[in-house]
Amino acid sequence: MNAMSRTQHSRKPALGLASFALSATVLLSGCSIPGLPGPTGAPVAERAVSVVDTSETPDASAETQVVPAPAADSSRSVAWVRTPADLDRGSVTHTLSAATHQIALDYWTTEDPSSWTPESTPIINLNAHILGEHPPGTVRVTRFTARNEDGSVIMANDEGSFAMEPPYAYTSAIVVPAEPGAHATRVLLTFDLLSETAKDSGVFSRQTIMDSISIGYAKPGPVETPAAAAAP
Repeated sequence: MNAMSRTQHSRKPALGLASFALSATVLLSGCSIPGLPGPTGAPVAERAVSVVDTSETPDASAETQVVPAPAADSSRSVAWVRTPADLDRGSVTHTLSAATHQIALDYWTTEDPSSWTPESTPIINLNAHILGEHPPGTVRVTRFTARNEDGSVIMANDEGSFAMEPPYAYTSAIVVPAEPGAHATRVLLTFDLLSETAKDSGVFSRQTIMDSISIGYAKPGPVETPAAAAAP
């Protein structure tokens, strides 16, 4: 036997071992052996996979940031509540006592009270006259004043000797100044009266009567700024 024949003869056992190993692998893949995982034993338990969204999870190592609460909007207006007032219906009458007389004070306006705002300057008319049967003798208004509630603004200061016994009456009008920001305002009125104690006696008694009247305001609207004229 030559050298070539010996070489071929010696390789046959190696090929046989390789074939046996391959067969064993095929046999093992097709059966299950108890106690071993995978296809050779019990099935592998499924493991839950958690997907973490790092864009939503805060970094524990990062510094904690404190977000301040939004500041209150000072430009937001408080709800406007219109205060009920004496002249809401356009007119009102108050009755006061002065000595032996009953004095009626009639107030009215020709304007629309619902349109008044704190920037308005309402005009109020008034009429003071004696009610019922009038005892003999003259009655005079010697002074009439009107001012705002704190006394800082004088709206009227009328001095003289004005007859008020029937059929006469004392009549006047006042202009209420604007009061920005106010929900209502009150006007204080004072009448100084001289009443004759008996007809043609020349003896008089003096009384001062005071009254007040309130005005309510609607919420002012936005101020419209006129558009600037286009440059030529």
